[in-house]
Amino acid sequence: MNRFSALEDETALTIDNVNKAMKEAGEEVLGYRNNRKTEWISEETWTRIEERKQIKKRLFDSNSPRLKDKITKEYRGKDKEVKKSARRDRREYAERLAKEAEVAAGKKDMKTVYQNTKKLKGDYNQLYDLPSER
Repeated sequence: MNRFSALEDETALTIDNVNKAMKEAGEEVLGYRNNRKTEWISEETWTRIEERKQIKKRLFDSNSPRLKDKITKEYRGKDKEVKKSARRDRREYAERLAKEAEVAAGKKDMKTVYQNTKKLKGDYNQLYDLPSER
């Protein structure tokens, strides 16, 4: 019998308690990270994406070849839906930004015009909008 076995158990418990306390403190103080959703994707498309994820999970969990074929066809159909919906959302987003830019140009609000054209071009970064510390 090992005379240090009692110490090993206490050490393991202590480490587990410390890890648990650190995790709880981190969750309480920092919270959970919010995944930034792309602003041009609609909620309808996000629900379709979640449905597609569930189908893919079922596909990986299935074992029989016939069931895999059936689920694969279902996945392909859902994937087409998601892509079509995302294209539509992207087109609507671009049109909305273009209209906002037109209205802003009519009001001579060049900041909004430039921001929207950068968003449309794809190299827009929110850091540009931060005030400079001088």
